[in-house]
Amino acid sequence: LSRWGRVDILVNNAHTFTDYLPIEDPKMEEHCMIDMQSAFIGSLQLMQLCFPHMRDNGGGSIINMGSSYGPRSEPGFLAYSASKEAIRSLTRTAAKEWGKHKIRVNTILPSALSPKAKWYLEESKTYDLELGKVALGQFGTPEDIAPTAIFLASDESNYVTGQTIGVDGGSTMF
Repeated sequence: LSRWGRVDILVNNAHTFTDYLPIEDPKMEEHCMIDMQSAFIGSLQLMQLCFPHMRDNGGGSIINMGSSYGPRSEPGFLAYSASKEAIRSLTRTAAKEWGKHKIRVNTILPSALSPKAKWYLEESKTYDLELGKVALGQFGTPEDIAPTAIFLASDESNYVTGQTIGVDGGSTMF
């Protein structure tokens, strides 16, 4: 705030990624706490910090990054999937509560692989399996995701809020 003077746009994209773990594993609760703290609580706290500034400045746009693993609920990814679904719920609730302040809140479900995710899929020999779930037959890049984020951040999306937008090559379809 001291540098730019205001907050118009927030993109919540920071999140840790715990390892594959079956539900019955004794460490599952710990993994859930780590992912929920990182994804859901982290997003909530940043939104709470930005809210008064956006409200006082007449509105803004919040873009939360979810994951296709949320609605797909893949085996071994309960902690990650649940934290990303919590973000979608946070998005819808904030959109309803903050819409009167002209604050738009949306979620993008990206399918661009981070280096760690790509490494994990290759190490676990599931790269081809996961790629087979993408209708367009290729994983996205950050450049594939950016135009949707730019649109949601812009005034061109001034009537879009509470939405989940899959930018995932068709790995999730609503």
